Amino acid sequence: MQELKTDKYSFRVVSPGILELLINDNVTLDTSDAVILKEMTTKLSKNKPYSVLAKSGYFTNASPEFLRESAATNIHGLNTARAIIVNSLGHRMAGNFYLKMNRPIVETRLFSSRETALRWLREKQKKVKDQVA
Repeated sequence: MQELKTDKYSFRVVSPGILELLINDNVTLDTSDAVILKEMTTKLSKNKPYSVLAKSGYFTNASPEFLRESAATNIHGLNTARAIIVNSLGHRMAGNFYLKMNRPIVETRLFSSRETALRWLREKQKKVKDQVA
């Protein structure tokens, strides 16, 4: 399984077409991280359609610039969906605020369970494959 890491997060392929972003505890994401994540995504997706499963650590922050860039990004038009796992009421509130204020161009949903999020991402992938076929 291919995995790329920095001191703030790790990004890996969990199954064909699904990338998982695990953000460490006690970090702040900024615009330089948006650039690094774009590069990592390009390497891991190999220019094929992909979905992202993201889980932030505890006491993680993201700058407004990072959030705007993240919401506006669909690398090569290949990102089919994003699932964000929330662990607490605070994460859910921040996630809902992100969705309402930044309006991601890629369909994005919040989930409490990794398994439910993966199921949704696989359904989204299947729809994309069916449309292409």
